[in-house]
Amino acid sequence: RLLAFRRMVGEDRVIRRVQELRRVSVIRQTMEQTLTQVQAGTVLGLTPRHIRRLIERVEQAGDQGPAHQGRGKPSNWRITDKRKAKGQLLCEQQYGGVGPTLAAEKLTERYGITLSDETLRRWLRAQGIDHFTRQMRPHRAWRGGNGKPMWGHSSNWMVRTMTGSRGAGPGTC
Repeated sequence: RLLAFRRMVGEDRVIRRVQELRRVSVIRQTMEQTLTQVQAGTVLGLTPRHIRRLIERVEQAGDQGPAHQGRGKPSNWRITDKRKAKGQLLCEQQYGGVGPTLAAEKLTERYGITLSDETLRRWLRAQGIDHFTRQMRPHRAWRGGNGKPMWGHSSNWMVRTMTGSRGAGPGTC
């Protein structure tokens, strides 16, 4: 669950989880010395050393201190817009009739654009292209109740093959 608050200084919004709000209130109680660091650690499920770190962050950055520092920043692992556009363009022009797995392999092999097939699938679905969904194989039907499949026969092929005998093995029909 997320809660939205307005910052006192500016108009930008700060999104916080309920867990972070709880952490801030417990850390504030620890700073006011109504709770010990060990008690705060027990309440939050953290070590006293981590509680000391959180106290320092609240003292330095205020109530936003315990929030994750990477929040709101783009991922270091993101794929650049240029590479994404080039990959999508090549898929449309060259590999429109194949699925994303083969297209991703060909993009890596021929153009040096390394992409996951799932990433490519997600991009194509976002464009409205999803003709490459896997078709389920038809379910093989069983004959009514005798436990033998329709496509098999009743002789015990495995026993004959392993023993080299032509006669039926033990327990066969």
